[in-house]
Amino acid sequence: MVQCWFSFLLFGTVSTIVYRKSPPLGFKEVSALLVQQYNIESRTTFLFRLESAKPRRQWDPLSSKLQGFSLKIKETVCKGDPDTVDINKCAFKPNGVTKSCQGGYQYRAGLPKKVMTMILCKTK
Repeated sequence: MVQCWFSFLLFGTVSTIVYRKSPPLGFKEVSALLVQQYNIESRTTFLFRLESAKPRRQWDPLSSKLQGFSLKIKETVCKGDPDTVDINKCAFKPNGVTKSCQGGYQYRAGLPKKVMTMILCKTK
């Protein structure tokens, strides 16, 4: 349920901002959403899966301020539509590309309630 999106690609860097109608999200949900967002927007041959993520000390799913955090994603052996592939069942690709990313989450109260997420990744 994407309402609007903006994306650009610069020398191996992908940045995406997505607004979604959604209740507040926990850190694990946001991390998974950002990886899915990356897979959809980057249009790489092989899908990426979360390798690690470091939440802020005080994660607040209701914060109206943008909460940034670091995450690493790694290339898997899976190909296909990121909306239908269960990325958690995909093995990491031997010698697959690892990307260091910065993610962000912001809760937007109102009617309808929305969250804004963004991801910015660089090839390591």
